[in-house]
Amino acid sequence: MPHAPRNPADLLHLGSDPALCRLLRACGTDEACITGGASDYDRFLALSVAMPLCAGHPLRDKVNAVLTQATGLSIPLCPHTVHLHWNAWVETYLYGRQVTATDVPTVCPFCAEPTPVLWRRKDLFQLPNPTEVKAPDLNTWSRELENALPTDQIPAVFTLPETYSFIRPDPYHANLAVGKAASGEELTAKEQDLLITQALRVWGLSLVRKDHHTAPCLLLCGAAPEAVTALLAYLNRTNALTDTVWLPDDSAHAEAVNGLYPQVGTGYILAEETSAEAAGKKKTAYAKAAPIGRATLLLQ
Repeated sequence: MPHAPRNPADLLHLGSDPALCRLLRACGTDEACITGGASDYDRFLALSVAMPLCAGHPLRDKVNAVLTQATGLSIPLCPHTVHLHWNAWVETYLYGRQVTATDVPTVCPFCAEPTPVLWRRKDLFQLPNPTEVKAPDLNTWSRELENALPTDQIPAVFTLPETYSFIRPDPYHANLAVGKAASGEELTAKEQDLLITQALRVWGLSLVRKDHHTAPCLLLCGAAPEAVTALLAYLNRTNALTDTVWLPDDSAHAEAVNGLYPQVGTGYILAEETSAEAAGKKKTAYAKAAPIGRATLLLQ
């Protein structure tokens, strides 16, 4: 028989629910309040801090629905309402008192949505095409790619070609492809895709290790959703997935990557800008971003 929940944190299985653990990590929560030795109240408080960062995320809706059913409070969980939810649980389940929520607002008047992340293309450092980097061997080639990363907090980005297909690289074939590129031989499509994947792994590992003072971001667009999904899964397995990955404004990518990472927060990237549009203040193209765990997926 499952035990009766002791408090709201126990009710939500904080510390043991894998999805909520991933969500809290993506929101920057201290590990002590996720799987460490923090008290149940501190875990619940940490969750309340994360909730306003998760606009539109299904887990946010699920948490609020569970709390509403348990306490009768319809106000969303946030740092300003955490004491109301905790006290309502205590009143209901420890003292057997009926909580009345008639005068409780359904929206916290103090919690505004987080300021969206806004990047302009001109402010993003464009990384070189890996197939055009000339080096005698794979190690030298990798160092050249790492040296190409900016060191002044500018987000480093790379755009996938439309024809990209995921090819899992290995040192032997990557070294052969590097040698062909250095000698001026034409690379096959598979060799080009292999070098692109290898380069993203090299860049990702460097950014994850924080060897560079670069904002950890890679822009991946143009390729088919299944290729992007396979690439993100590979980078994740090799610990080379950067904190932020911008993907195209395409619902197909959302469906393909759905399930790999929990969605967190929102942001915007300025995709195009012309003087005419700036003057007329119309048709300025934005792509809405919904971060997915350590990746960021652009959604319509």
